[in-house]
Amino acid sequence: MAIRIRSRNELIDWLEKCKPRRSIVRAIQEGQVENLGAFDLSSGPGWIVKVTSVFDKVWYVKITPFLNFYGTVLIADVPWELWIGDKSDNKLYQGDNPQEYKLLRDKEL
Repeated sequence: MAIRIRSRNELIDWLEKCKPRRSIVRAIQEGQVENLGAFDLSSGPGWIVKVTSVFDKVWYVKITPFLNFYGTVLIADVPWELWIGDKSDNKLYQGDNPQEYKLLRDKEL
């Protein structure tokens, strides 16, 4: 059965359940999580989630939907020039702070 992610909470819940790393799961539970919104990535459209531990360790997790599953990859930097969150009214695609992300994207272009 295909999984469909429709909200920020579903995105974060899915990320926690897929367990990319134990330290990331712990940071999701104890630290801070920020949905950076939708990006037009080389592997196709997807989301980037910033996870910050209580010790200020930061991970950027790229989540890409495929036909019947989602994949995750840790990335070093956020490619703000590829942010496409302002092309949708969906808050999942816009991310947690769309005005800030639009400024970051425009600065990179």
